[in-house]
Amino acid sequence: MNFAENITQLRRNIGMTRKEAAEKLGITLQAYSAYEQGKREPRLDNVVRLADLFGVSTDVILMHTPISYTKIKNHLQKIMPIAIKELGDSRINVTVFTSSNYNFAPSVNMSHDDLVSIYERARKSSHDLESGIREIIIDEYAMAIFENHKELRVVDILPDIDDIVENHE
Repeated sequence: MNFAENITQLRRNIGMTRKEAAEKLGITLQAYSAYEQGKREPRLDNVVRLADLFGVSTDVILMHTPISYTKIKNHLQKIMPIAIKELGDSRINVTVFTSSNYNFAPSVNMSHDDLVSIYERARKSSHDLESGIREIIIDEYAMAIFENHKELRVVDILPDIDDIVENHE
């Protein structure tokens, strides 16, 4: 990933448009678009503003260092309803709170490295960061349920097309 792709992904992760980013940075839409298209690089003061805008360090903006577990944990707790409980030995319990329409909150035990990996996968997904994290955690939760409860099985609630044709005739 290059600088232009990186800031594009960071902007999308927080659900912001190019126009909104440009306004918050105090630059024109054309100037900001040129950053994301790789046609222009920002001045140092705008690199600092980009980092502040996206809630990351300038190193992350410039892609100099990998994002640490602690930074990811702090960032996720700022942008979404999530609880991360330390269990010891670099193990954590992550609970993602879903919308009020659901009466459950998926909770998964994992390592610090697992959370870093999930964060990176979510950043590369087509979703915004919060949706990507939520989707991956819910998938991990479902997998853990099925692994711990062998009696559970997935049931296809959609009938086969042959059954539909037979019943229709």
